[in-house]
Amino acid sequence: MRHRIQDTPLQILCEGGDDAIFFENLAKSRSLTTYHATCPQGIDGRCIGKGGFAEHLTLIRQGVPSGVPLSGVLIVADSDDDPIASFRDVQRSIRQSDLRVPDNPLQVMTNHSGTPAVAVMMVPWHDRVGNLEMVILDALKPLYPHLVPCLESFRDCARAEDRTPSLQAKMLLRCLISILNPIDPSLALTWFLKRPIEICALDYNCDALSPYAHFLTQFSRQLLP
Repeated sequence: MRHRIQDTPLQILCEGGDDAIFFENLAKSRSLTTYHATCPQGIDGRCIGKGGFAEHLTLIRQGVPSGVPLSGVLIVADSDDDPIASFRDVQRSIRQSDLRVPDNPLQVMTNHSGTPAVAVMMVPWHDRVGNLEMVILDALKPLYPHLVPCLESFRDCARAEDRTPSLQAKMLLRCLISILNPIDPSLALTWFLKRPIEICALDYNCDALSPYAHFLTQFSRQLLP
């Protein structure tokens, strides 16, 4: 497994590359400069998903080359269709790494001296089903209210209203990104998020994203003097 050498004291550990880019941009937009975002990576440098959380955390616990000592790791995971089950999956990964396991989302667990604290934040939240796509969709809808009925009409016409909320969010966001990028309607979410913050359609300072930024601020204040 590859491991990024951290250059900030706090790490946001995400499932995939899209999540990492999103939270990196969110932290930057909110002037939270103590964070860097990453994902568990295989030998080829590609993200390997939440199944790599345990090994990534184990490497952190054992100590990895670092320019800046790591004070805390915030694990971010999708709630998917069962927030409780998804959180328990993250708990198992933390337990396998021999770090202290939070009993609840957003609970900060300190570890032995020299080992970073750990917390878990579920997306879109610990009491909501869904995923990152739902978060981004919620943030984009107020910017394009005239397109929301179009998206919903397409969903109903395609008879997709019975799909899970997570799958609906993926589909509707895919449609919205295609509409917002007429020159490149097949633009992947990764590249949509990689656009410079100054020209990206997504406003990282909008109210819909404030709960995530608020906890990032809280986590930082609790761990850093």
